[in-house]
Amino acid sequence: MSEESAPQQGAPAEPPRPLLGRSGQGVADSVWDRIKRHKLVEWSLAYVAFGYAALHASQLLRETLELPTSVPRATLLVLTLGFPIALTLAWFHGHRARQRVSRPELFILIALLLAGGTVMWFTARSPFRAASEAPPGSAASSRVTAAPGFAPPAHSIAVLPFLNMSGDPQQDYFSDGITEELLNSLARLSELQVAARTSSFSFRGQNLSASAIARSLNVGAILEGSVRRAGHRVRITAQLVNGLTGFHMWSQTYDRDLTDILKVQADVATTVAQELELRLAGDAQTRIQLGRTTDPEALDAYLRGQELLAESNWNVSKDDLLRQALAHFDRAIERDPNYALAFVGKSQTLVALGFHFADQSEALANAARARAAAEQAVALAPELGVAHLALGGVLGLAMMDFSAAAPEYDRALALEPGSSEVQRAYGNFAAMLGRAEPALRASYRAVSLDPHNASVHGDLGFTLLSLRQYDQALAALRQAEMLDPRSEWTKVQIARVLLAQGSAEQAWQLGRSLSPSAGHQILALAEYQLGRRAEAATELAQFKAVSGGEAGVGVEYAMVLAQWGRKDEALQALAKAVRDRGADLQLWRTSWELDPLRNEPAFKALERQLNFPP
Repeated sequence: MSEESAPQQGAPAEPPRPLLGRSGQGVADSVWDRIKRHKLVEWSLAYVAFGYAALHASQLLRETLELPTSVPRATLLVLTLGFPIALTLAWFHGHRARQRVSRPELFILIALLLAGGTVMWFTARSPFRAASEAPPGSAASSRVTAAPGFAPPAHSIAVLPFLNMSGDPQQDYFSDGITEELLNSLARLSELQVAARTSSFSFRGQNLSASAIARSLNVGAILEGSVRRAGHRVRITAQLVNGLTGFHMWSQTYDRDLTDILKVQADVATTVAQELELRLAGDAQTRIQLGRTTDPEALDAYLRGQELLAESNWNVSKDDLLRQALAHFDRAIERDPNYALAFVGKSQTLVALGFHFADQSEALANAARARAAAEQAVALAPELGVAHLALGGVLGLAMMDFSAAAPEYDRALALEPGSSEVQRAYGNFAAMLGRAEPALRASYRAVSLDPHNASVHGDLGFTLLSLRQYDQALAALRQAEMLDPRSEWTKVQIARVLLAQGSAEQAWQLGRSLSPSAGHQILALAEYQLGRRAEAATELAQFKAVSGGEAGVGVEYAMVLAQWGRKDEALQALAKAVRDRGADLQLWRTSWELDPLRNEPAFKALERQLNFPP
């Protein structure tokens, strides 16, 4: 026996192992024994842990030292290539000197290395690639590969409010405005699903990870950043984060003059689309820049107006904010007469100011000015969806010309299907016309784009109520109430659902908590259902008084009379509402309270005067 083959003195003889190649079971046992003996599993887990730490360390260094995004990508590539090398070293680690490895065993080792390397390579690829390469309409094309329980739509993103790094809280409007401009630019790309402003901004000040926010909004990526403004110079830092893994995908810092802000927005939007491996149409750049300005002062005035309009929530009780917003939009238009978005803001503000004015002449004057502004926006940017939405709002909400408004809403939806604002408004208008299927489709789409917005859930509830789907309406309205417990409008709609379902006692309890202008109408209906006719008559008289007496008699007053069976008086109230063109005419086709009148010839004759489309 040679020295090489002789057992060591005093060591127990090693039991014979099955010869490789003679038995499949023997081969498997031998290879598994060697894997365990050379600790391949432990080495693999250690390598993965090391790689995870190395990736995060490279990302931290990149952010701290403002290194290029290629640093973490290069780290990932090196780690991927190093994985099979690490397994090879592990296999031969501790191997006894000059011990031979049989040929079948070597082939199995190579196969394991190739399999491990392949898994590592495909794991490192972007999770968006699987969806983008899938055939259109397939399940993979509509979902991003993700961990179990979280599969956001492919090509979906949320834009978080960019931090104001100027050191001046008065500049918050500017950083928020830049964020919204970026969000709207991305939303105009029909290939991309973008979470709406209200939901994205709801995470302001919360110490949540990008992955947690992505899960909450059901999106695959998060865009975040900061804005630092000094005079006419601005620094914008943007970074894109994979919502599934938490890894940074891209970042860039732009130091520019305000006159270049439009190009920066376009660059960021285009780069984000490319990072998400989105196949953009040829007119993507044009869509991104629609309706904007290159004038710094015009942009500043527009962003101030937008902030005030959002703060007012289109509420006429905050008419001081609305008038300030209007002044800023006028300033923006003065600086740049071709600024289509400024005309849109002006039109929307005038529509908000026109609602509920006792002075009809002022309301009509505001409506005329709003229409002129919206028409100018459409003329300047015919492909701008929100311009058509503004014009549709004027015609349908302020002028009650529903037939003229319908094609504008249709055009807005066709141009900007990714806008929550457009989907929400279209859903409301379609419900107003009694178009159930498009109304529900748009309303549910708006909720998916803006899940943390109480008003969007409330509008869905209103649409479902209009379509007499009471249980679903109540669920949507309860969600809206949970998101915004202070909204009286939501409480009124909940009371209307309860009355429609015959839950008069609950509606009565809710009506007692409402303001006089809303509460008396609900209580008049509830008291009547409960059989307390004298109390109901008192509530109706008080409702008429707080509404302005005879001048305030309109559709909502007629709704109570119709439910009481006093059809002639209800029809007289409706005739007055048609003459006055009051805002509550929007309830004409949607109100279940008017159902007792719908077959009356006088009711049909009045409806023809409102120019509803077929």
